[in-house]
Amino acid sequence: MEPIVLLDTNVVLARCLDSSMDAKAKLANEVFRVLSDVALKPHITESVRTEFETKLHARVGQIADAVRRLAQEPAPASQSSMKSSLEVMEDTFAHLRSEATEAAGALQLLEARLVRGMGEASVITPDAWSNLLGMVAVQTSTLLAEIQKRFDTCHLEVIRRSPVVDHEKFREVVPKTDLEHIASAAGLAESKKCKVIFVTLESQLHAVRDQISNLQPDLTVTAPVYLLGQIQRIRGTK
Repeated sequence: MEPIVLLDTNVVLARCLDSSMDAKAKLANEVFRVLSDVALKPHITESVRTEFETKLHARVGQIADAVRRLAQEPAPASQSSMKSSLEVMEDTFAHLRSEATEAAGALQLLEARLVRGMGEASVITPDAWSNLLGMVAVQTSTLLAEIQKRFDTCHLEVIRRSPVVDHEKFREVVPKTDLEHIASAAGLAESKKCKVIFVTLESQLHAVRDQISNLQPDLTVTAPVYLLGQIQRIRGTK
């Protein structure tokens, strides 16, 4: 039986985010290239799907929340000395960085997109302030749509949670944040009676990969660069 290849959340995020937002995009792209070359589908567990949505909100979605809060405040012109739109843009993004602390990459990308189309205009007015925040909100929505499109083109198959998930087996070995992912992957290997490869960029999981395999011999934790070798080993072609 062919192995089932499961991807961790960090691999999926790196694939879907703009390359300027995630330096590991090249590694993630290599995973999908390998799977395409060997004619295997990429899979994720339900827990990875849920975590992807949570992390996507942290990396991008919380910007929209911060913009909505900022829109309730007075325009900067009513608070301080006269400033140009570019100066207010800089102040605005500094504020957003303090509000959306996990969205640094997305904010950098959005800021670059907006500043490129903005001249050194005259002082900001309440209407101009509203328009500026509106542009940030629109660009945030556009970025989320781009990420969703990349996610859709990954053609990931979400595997339903196995009825034989055993957290206790791995509790002393696997970090709490990854426990559900690994237990689900192990449960899949047991219920399907097949080899499962879990591809991750998480160094803590790589550090305990041998312990995980000892607890569930049909589950292999690997990094993107070793994926092809693991598939070949299971297929007996290496």
